[in-house]
Amino acid sequence: MARFGILRGTRGVTTSVVFMLDRSDRVSGRDRRDARLRDGILIAMPTSDTMARRSIAPCCSSLRLSVAALLCLAIACVGGGADAESPVHDDESSVEDARDDGPSGPGADVLGLPARDLLPARWVGEAPNLNDARAVLVRFWTDTCPYCRASLPAVEQLRVEHGPRGLVTVGVYHPKPPREVNETIVEIAARRLGYYGPVAIDQGWESLRAIWLESGPSRRATSASFLLDRDGRVRFVHPGPEFHPGDDPSHARCAADFTALEAEIESLLAE
Repeated sequence: MARFGILRGTRGVTTSVVFMLDRSDRVSGRDRRDARLRDGILIAMPTSDTMARRSIAPCCSSLRLSVAALLCLAIACVGGGADAESPVHDDESSVEDARDDGPSGPGADVLGLPARDLLPARWVGEAPNLNDARAVLVRFWTDTCPYCRASLPAVEQLRVEHGPRGLVTVGVYHPKPPREVNETIVEIAARRLGYYGPVAIDQGWESLRAIWLESGPSRRATSASFLLDRDGRVRFVHPGPEFHPGDDPSHARCAADFTALEAEIESLLAE
C-alpha cells in the first residue's frame, strides 16, 4: 500500500504538489532522503542549517491510483482555481454590469447599516480598536481573486496615507469555498498581495452574508468594500469587484471608484 500526500507551500498558498510516501513515511523519488512525514507535517531535512516546514493534507491510495485521479485530487485541494474568483456569478458580463452601475448604485440599501458589530470576531494577530477609529474601511477579499490582487494594494495605500488621521482598514478574508483556514497562511497571502493592515477571518461567510450577500437584492460580487463612520455605520459602499488608482484607460472605472472612495474618506476624517 502506497501513501500519497499533497504539499501546500507557504510561498504560493494555492499551489499543491502530489507526492508519494514509502513505508517509512519518506518521500519517494530522487529526494526521498530529504523529507519525511511526521504527524501530518512534511519536514524537510537538508544537510544545511536551513529547515523548511510545509503542512500537508495526507491521503491514502493504492498503486493503481491513476494519474488523472491524482491530478483531480490536487486541483480539488487548491481551493477552486478560476471558480474561486471574486464574482458570485462567473459570467463576466455580470461583473461588468456591477461596475458600470458605480459605487452609488448597487449597495445603496446597505447605507446606515451598523456593520461594525457584524465584523468577524476572529483576527490575525491583535484586533484593532475600531471604536476609536474616525473611519473604518472594510474590504472583503480572498487569495484566489484577481480583483483582490488589484485592489488590496490600493487599500494599503489608503491605510498608509490616511491612517495617521484616524482611518483603520480591515481586510476580511473569506475563503472560497467557506472552510477552516490557518491564520498564518492568511497573513502570508495578505502580505503577498501587498496589504499589511489588520486582517479578520470570515471562514464561514457569516459576516459577508450579514453585511452584504443577504442584506439586499442579489449581489454580483463578494469582493465588496464598505466605509464606516465613527459610529460603525456604513457611509459608502463599493459593490466590487475592483478599485485602484492609475491612468490605464481600460481601468478608468477602477480609478474613478478609487477617487470617489478617497473623497469619502477625507469627508469622514474631517467630521
